[in-house]
Amino acid sequence: MEPGTKPFSRSPYGRRDPKQTCHDGDPLLQYLQETKLPVSLASINYRLSPAVQHPAHQEDVVAAIDFLKQQYGMKEFVLVGHSAGACLSFQTCHVKDCKGVIGADGIYDIEDLAKEYPEYEYFIVDAFGNNELVWREASPSNWRYDSTYLVVQLVQSTEDELLSPRQTELMQSRLKKTPVKLREIAWIKGSHNASITTPEFFKIVHDFITQLICS
Repeated sequence: MEPGTKPFSRSPYGRRDPKQTCHDGDPLLQYLQETKLPVSLASINYRLSPAVQHPAHQEDVVAAIDFLKQQYGMKEFVLVGHSAGACLSFQTCHVKDCKGVIGADGIYDIEDLAKEYPEYEYFIVDAFGNNELVWREASPSNWRYDSTYLVVQLVQSTEDELLSPRQTELMQSRLKKTPVKLREIAWIKGSHNASITTPEFFKIVHDFITQLICS
């Protein structure tokens, strides 16, 4: 699910469609269940802009993680996020016991996004306000990643019609300067919204989790 802004917007934040919810993750969760991975699975919602602004979206994700820990005894976890959800995953990976992050077709540098796609600025303002300092501070590419055990996988579709590879490549170059365990970019196929429903993406997530379990 991605924070919507204007109706029928053509942006990586998607249309403000009530059908875009946590259930967008159902195909991936179903695939992982069928492989009988020995893990629990959850897909979460968060409030949308412009009803709320940053850091409310991030706070919702943290609250969901805390709920899963308290109600279901979740200990270690991996975050998988797409587009704005990839941004949120990296904003949230500092939470204790996060072992890995997969970001697919993600937004990682908000200032650079506005430069590459000036037409997207209206939804950036809806989500983060007008202060470009807030954009900079909210951008995962500018965050510190001090963990030596966090494993990171970036995924980018070569057929993404809403985001060029620039965001993913920027994030990759900046993460290389940190101690995280960074994997090479996984290049896949599919449109912006469809790429995460492909067997290719499912296998990347499955293999990532399997390797973490076995390590």
